[in-house]
Amino acid sequence: MRRRHRPGWARFAPGAAALGLLAWAAAGPLAPVLAGGLPAAAPAALSTPALGTGACPEFVSPCLTPAALERLYGEATLLRAGWQGRGEKVVVVVSYGDPVLAQDVRTFDARFHLPALGLTVRAPLGLARFDPRRPDMVGWQEETALDVETIHAVAPLARVVVLTSPIDETEGVQGLPQFLALDRYALSHRLGCIFSQSWATEERDLGSPAGRAEVLRYAAFDRTLTGADGCTVLSGSGDTGGLPEVAFPADLPWVTAVGGTQLVGAPASPPGYRQVAWPGSAGGASALFPEPTWQRRLPPAVQAVLRGRRGLPDVAAAASPRLNLAVVAGGGWITANGTSEATPVWAGLVALADQMAGHPLGDINPLLYQLAASPSGRGALLDIVQGTNAVPDAVPPAPGHRAVPGWDLVTGLGSPWAAQLVPGLVRLARCRAGPAPPAGCPA
Repeated sequence: MRRRHRPGWARFAPGAAALGLLAWAAAGPLAPVLAGGLPAAAPAALSTPALGTGACPEFVSPCLTPAALERLYGEATLLRAGWQGRGEKVVVVVSYGDPVLAQDVRTFDARFHLPALGLTVRAPLGLARFDPRRPDMVGWQEETALDVETIHAVAPLARVVVLTSPIDETEGVQGLPQFLALDRYALSHRLGCIFSQSWATEERDLGSPAGRAEVLRYAAFDRTLTGADGCTVLSGSGDTGGLPEVAFPADLPWVTAVGGTQLVGAPASPPGYRQVAWPGSAGGASALFPEPTWQRRLPPAVQAVLRGRRGLPDVAAAASPRLNLAVVAGGGWITANGTSEATPVWAGLVALADQMAGHPLGDINPLLYQLAASPSGRGALLDIVQGTNAVPDAVPPAPGHRAVPGWDLVTGLGSPWAAQLVPGLVRLARCRAGPAPPAGCPA
């Protein structure tokens, strides 16, 4: 497998058929917002009733559009109130990048009536000459476009900073030192405080002395990054389903690991489309990291599976090839899927939460698990209770795991419902912020 989250890309020319995708239908009414409703953003919301609208291009139709994401993840009340990520910056670190990214994003924005993206692209380690005949470079081009355009669709006014490496991150240690150097560069230059990572290697590929040393470097950096520096890091859990593989860096306890769901059936009562586990969503118990405190509060049945190890994923979002976000990469429309799609969705939602809080939330994992266990947070995370990530055609067959009520090894705590998730995270962040938390905080 590719050690990063290489989505199941499909590129279409006009007139080509897009097979196996579900038709989109509008979601039902929004679930209630947390008690007290949503505060108004300052400055005021954009007066753009067509924000995110626009049909799928016919040669990638049906697809997910920004308006479809808004319905799927319950963003409408937030976006209308002006919580669109204004003032926040999301950092995306990739190999090679997309040499025509600015033009790709303009095409994407024009199609779906989105405001112009504040985009910064830097290559502090140097540039590799882009060769469209190289599959690795084309794959990273598409990955870059997917990450950037998904973040923009979810958080229309957030800025995106892309840092490119001239080294291909593939297997084991290769490319990891350069990615960490770019993370450090982003922090030292204050380029952003939300890090969206759509790449991975397997824990078992880091068993060499060089690999173990790299794990320790990342662990030390991310622990400080999400703690003292107050930033948030999100990473896909992988697209290998129930194979006995655990992804790094999603396994780091200070990183929010994002798994995948798929959409099935017709829209139900609120909050909309029924989601089940995506068979490609990877999860498992880490061999490198012990179980963090906030997972030790999960029920005894979960503890019997984790056996004191860090469990993945923490959360999930739509990742199935049955219905994908349409994006522009290299001048053409494509559809994509995988946890590469789910991770930037969560990065965009964190941008909304940071804007509402007025500061970065830092490590959101303790907040997510506290919110999921809180009666006031019910509905913030949609529990995925059906589906499996079994891989029956593997040799030997991999039984994988099933989605069950509560946290599981396929979809974690579930899929986001932003209308309750975002203010819920902000409320809990304020509760932990100081010696005199506001009234109503959990004990």
